[in-house]
This record gives sequence, C-alpha cells and structure tokens, in this order.
Amino acid sequence: AQRAADTVGENHVIEPGSLDEGRGQKAKARDNIKAIETLTLIESENRPATAAEQADLAKYVGWGGIKNIFPDESGNYGDGFQELGPKLRDLLLDVEYATARRSIQYAHYTAEDVVRSMWDAVVKMGFSGGQVFEPGMGIGNFAGMMPQDVATNTHYQGVELDHITARIAKLLYPKYGVRQDDFTKTKLPENSYDLAIATPPRPAV
Repeated sequence: AQRAADTVGENHVIEPGSLDEGRGQKAKARDNIKAIETLTLIESENRPATAAEQADLAKYVGWGGIKNIFPDESGNYGDGFQELGPKLRDLLLDVEYATARRSIQYAHYTAEDVVRSMWDAVVKMGFSGGQVFEPGMGIGNFAGMMPQDVATNTHYQGVELDHITARIAKLLYPKYGVRQDDFTKTKLPENSYDLAIATPPRPAV
C-alpha cells in the first residue's frame, strides 16, 4: 500500500464566500492560530492535508492590521487578545514571531471579489490555460479561485517570502509549484510564462 507521505494530495478549491471575509480581528487571529496548529500537525505526520484541514488552512490571513495580538512596549496585549497573544508566541520560533510582528504593516490579502474579477478579466482577454506565475502569492487565493476550466489546463507556480505562509500554500496546492523565496531575488526563465497574476498594485514588477 502506498504510504500517506508519498501521496501528493489534492489542490484546494475556494468556494464563493467560504473565506468569511467579514470576520473581526479576534476571529481572524483565532483562525490564524488554528491554521498554524493544523500546519504543524500535518508536517509532523508527514502527510497531505485533508479537505477539512485545507478549509481551516485557507482561512489564514496573516497578521496585517492585527497589531493587538502582539505586546506593546510595556508587554501588554490589546484588549481581548490577552489569551491569544501568548498562545501565538508559544507556537512560533523567534524568527517566525519576529517576521509575523513586522508583517502587521504589509500582510494584507486581496479581497475575494477582486480576485474573481481579475480572473474574469483574464478569461475575457482569451486566456484559457497555460503556464501561470504569481509573485508574492500569499497562501494562494488566486490559485484557489482560478476558474476550474482554466485550472484544468494550467500549470501554476508561485513564490512567497514568508515561511509560514509558503508552507500553508504548499499544503493547499500540492500539485502546483510553490516556492519559499524572495521574488526580487528569484531567477526565472525568460519567456516561459503565459500569464503573471498578482495582488494589485505591485510596485517595481
């Protein structure tokens, strides 16, 4: 019998509205922590994520704007985050925690309606599949919302700088090429992609 560790797993499909984008900051923080716990469990067992686990992982939104989960200069957490803050600290390595804390200023994910509208525009321009690249892919919402008829004919590759985020993306989209790397330093083959898609705006790209 084939071992679970040898099984690739399936790519996640984001159903309309499933990301619950109207959640408050505390709900997002709780879902982020659950996603990190799920990530750690799956990696420790060296196996693909189940569909239910992928649904939990897909709700990870990073720490953009959720500054209250990190202590202030006096060591105090924001109101309502006194339990979640220490829990996050215990989950992450020092370097991961430092990265997460810095990300409160820039880790903002693209809204679902924007992602789907961009795919609609790409399809209207005549794209029906091919080699796709996404710089700064986050956990892969563009990959997860790609129209299924396009996804069937597409080889998708993405780069993500943040380690936790890239590891989640790999579990969500195991059949795609996900790399943890700095896009500004990544060497890519010339004239090898049919489409590049990413969060707007993307300066210096």
